[in-house]
Amino acid sequence: MRRAIALVAMMHILPRMKISNYDILEQQADLCSTMAHAKRLAILEVLKRGEASVGELADALGSSISAVSQHLRIMRDKEVVLTRRDGRTVYYRLSNLKIAVCCAMVREVLLEGLIARGRRAEELDQEREI
Repeated sequence: MRRAIALVAMMHILPRMKISNYDILEQQADLCSTMAHAKRLAILEVLKRGEASVGELADALGSSISAVSQHLRIMRDKEVVLTRRDGRTVYYRLSNLKIAVCCAMVREVLLEGLIARGRRAEELDQEREI
């Protein structure tokens, strides 16, 4: 939460600028599109704690290895995850923990909205980290 407040404060300090190069915005939209799937967000939640194999991820998510592998391929193609091979086992890890931080901030915004509307956010997110 403190990071979010610092980020908002910093945004007010930055000068207002015209955006003339949309390339970085296209890349940002592409990354957001990649992460716009609940299973991929769940994979991210597991990997933010450390690397895991496809089998470990499938067990943690209650999904098939095939389904998790498909999501990991998409995440690998967009450089969200990196791999390490140990014999026949491939381990996955996040390429940058800031991706997890950004996704956690979006969840915080959603949870704050639920709280503001009087719903019990704790029931929807029992792993909330502040």
